[in-house]
Amino acid sequence: MTARPATLTLLDQGAKRQRERYAVMDLSYGGMRFRSRDPFGDAEEHRFLIEIEAPVRDSAVVRAQIRWGRALGPRSHDCGAVFLESTKGWLGPEEQGSE
Repeated sequence: MTARPATLTLLDQGAKRQRERYAVMDLSYGGMRFRSRDPFGDAEEHRFLIEIEAPVRDSAVVRAQIRWGRALGPRSHDCGAVFLESTKGWLGPEEQGSE
């Protein structure tokens, strides 16, 4: 996927951070990097709503597993996650049969 402005909302039921919003830094067909005020633990699984903004508006709910986290400051963390399930088929060219 190309870089597009996007936002991320945590949808987990009962989570203390439920409905918290995050900035998406990188978004690909298989995962994402996002910025959080608090750290996420490695291997945690969460449900997120991804909303892609202009020039095309689109959204999907994904189940993702946190693979890594890095502190950028006292209240700023980068997190990387891989998608396990998605309500949208965000397929790359190799998955769509294109060369």
